[in-house]
Amino acid sequence: MSASRALGWAAFVLGTAAAFAGSPHRGGAVPRARVDRFEDATADLPAVSATQLAEWIRSREPGLRVIDLRSADAFEAYRIPGARRHDAESLDRLASSDRDVLVLVSADGRIPAQAGRHLRNSGAREILVLRKGVRGWLEEVINPVLGAGTTPRARQRIEARAELSRYFGGQPRIGTPGSPSAGRAMPATDDVDTDIAHLRRRGCG
Repeated sequence: MSASRALGWAAFVLGTAAAFAGSPHRGGAVPRARVDRFEDATADLPAVSATQLAEWIRSREPGLRVIDLRSADAFEAYRIPGARRHDAESLDRLASSDRDVLVLVSADGRIPAQAGRHLRNSGAREILVLRKGVRGWLEEVINPVLGAGTTPRARQRIEARAELSRYFGGQPRIGTPGSPSAGRAMPATDDVDTDIAHLRRRGCG
């Protein structure tokens, strides 16, 4: 076998092994079915849903660190519980360990490429992006519209989601989005700051 073919075979074996290695978080405890690839081409990082993040925060997941990359004003207006704000300069000085899982938060889920580059060598066990950012948190955790559920198991899952929302001060509604039964406790807009303003007037900020 030639040297080039041997190197190619080795690369294939290593790539295949990596694909089945699973998450390093808690020895693979982060369920891959609930973690999607981040769609923004500027930062090739996995994404986590707001519901999953809320579950981790409520259960005080060891090593979880929520890093908010928004402006100081936006962070003061509304923050995810336990989040800490960092800008580009402080990211350079962020110290992590192999026990840490970093979740990066923006307004809409788009993370600057340089943020990912700053953190790749931080030593963290895993670096994730909050899917849809603060908007996703508001939609999934604080102001969710949940299906009615047609089976006992479905109703149990829905009630668990509703209980999670209420834990964080949310107001879950049962029904389909836009239906009269669902209601609109917080009007949906295309602007996260406007949604936060509605939320603060509702008393959840």
